[in-house]
Amino acid sequence: MTTGPDFAALFEVVTFYEDAAGRVKTRTWAIAAWVYSVNSALIAFAVARPLSEDALFPSMLAIWAACLAGVALSLALIVLLVNQGDHLRGYMAIQHRAVQQNPELGHLIEIGAPVFPGFCRHLIGITLLYLAGFLGIAGWAAVV
Repeated sequence: MTTGPDFAALFEVVTFYEDAAGRVKTRTWAIAAWVYSVNSALIAFAVARPLSEDALFPSMLAIWAACLAGVALSLALIVLLVNQGDHLRGYMAIQHRAVQQNPELGHLIEIGAPVFPGFCRHLIGITLLYLAGFLGIAGWAAVV
């Protein structure tokens, strides 16, 4: 087994990027959860607003404002998720190169080929559902 400085340095690089990727994933989940809860509140407001009879200002304006805020939040989250996914893919590429330079690292840490993270794809899909919901509610408000 190789225990020279190359092995130790490469192992340090791999573990550094593994820790950094973990922090990015945690931060991404927290941001997505916050945006989803705000979007859910906006949807609840936009749907419940026309049902209330004591509206202080026109319902359509309130619905469209809620939908516009939800669309803006959803688009910002999609941009953030793509950006974070690219960062994570870059981290995986660096780790993959380190394992290729010293195959013995592959026995300690399992590193796959650098791909766009699956959880980012799933979160983008959920965000697109929110986006479609906001656009549907805004279209419904225009017809009603």
